[in-house]
Amino acid sequence: APAPPPPPSPAAAREGGRSGGGWMEGVKVLDLCNVIAGPTIGTMLARFGAKVTKVDSPRPTYSPEITVLYGLAANAGKRSVLLDVSPAEAAGRAAFEALVARVDVVVYNGTSDALERLGITPAELHRMNPNVVLSRFDAYGGPNEGKGERADHISYDDNLQAALGIMERFGGGLGRVEEHAHVGTIDVAAGVAGALAT
Repeated sequence: APAPPPPPSPAAAREGGRSGGGWMEGVKVLDLCNVIAGPTIGTMLARFGAKVTKVDSPRPTYSPEITVLYGLAANAGKRSVLLDVSPAEAAGRAAFEALVARVDVVVYNGTSDALERLGITPAELHRMNPNVVLSRFDAYGGPNEGKGERADHISYDDNLQAALGIMERFGGGLGRVEEHAHVGTIDVAAGVAGALAT
């Protein structure tokens, strides 16, 4: 069997998908994720050499401070486009469908209700591109995967740190004030794992 390709050089990794090179050279990825964990997947894929295009809503529903503080790190190496992808916006939807038709991978996150409302379901994405690989990312697994009673819940780094006991340990133990591990520990670790799974 032929030897696997070498990892990208540090320079290529810094430039991400824009410069090519790496394990995923030639692979086109559409990143529909928001906040930190999901976009980290796209950034890692760009570091592996993929050409990643990030789609953002012109009217984001999450905190703008997240975009300012973490946006550069979570979206490094990507091309970017602002699009309203909802079915009611004909021009934005047409542009979105054209993008999906041209890529190899779509990475997306969000609750099942939100994705249904936006028409971003596996059936719809496969209608646009029957060969596209889908990588859906969420906290508890969507209802279609049958992953328990919290499958339709939204979650962020903070409440997962609390649920897992990280805040208690980071804050000094039981009976003391809980404290958030200031770096998005869960977000970043989950994003790296998501990229490897994709």
